[in-house]
Amino acid sequence: MIKVEIFHSALERADISVAENAQKTAMDGSISWEIYTAPELIKIEFFPAHIVPKIRINDCLINHWLADVNVSQGTLDLPLSVDFVTRYRNKDLQGRKDSLGANAGAIVLDRNIGNELHMDLVETIRNLINEKSRTH
Repeated sequence: MIKVEIFHSALERADISVAENAQKTAMDGSISWEIYTAPELIKIEFFPAHIVPKIRINDCLINHWLADVNVSQGTLDLPLSVDFVTRYRNKDLQGRKDSLGANAGAIVLDRNIGNELHMDLVETIRNLINEKSRTH
C-alpha cells in the first residue's frame, strides 16, 4: 500500500485518478489516499487551480523536481513506477554532484554527499598506519 498525500493551506478538494473514493474534500488543507496497486502515473486534479500543493508519499515529503512531478494549472502528474525510489535517489545524488562542479574531488564529494566508497583512500590510510606502526 502506498499513501499519497497533498497539502496546501488553500487546498479545498482534489480528485485522484487511481483510487476508490477518489474525490475528497480537504481537512485542514490536507488530503490523502491509500493506493493498493500503483500505476505508472498518478494524476491528481486539485482546487483551487492556482496553488501548488506539496506531496508526501508514505509520510515522506517529496521534492517535485526530483520526483519528476509535472505541475500544471490544477493538475499534478506523479510518475510512481516500481523504481520510483531508485530514480528519486539517483537524481538527488546527481544534482548534488552537479552543484559541486566537475572538478570536485573524491574527498569533497564524500564530505558533501557521502555516497561513494573510495577504496584507494582507505588503502592509503592503511599504508600510513602500517608505516607508523613499523617505525615505533
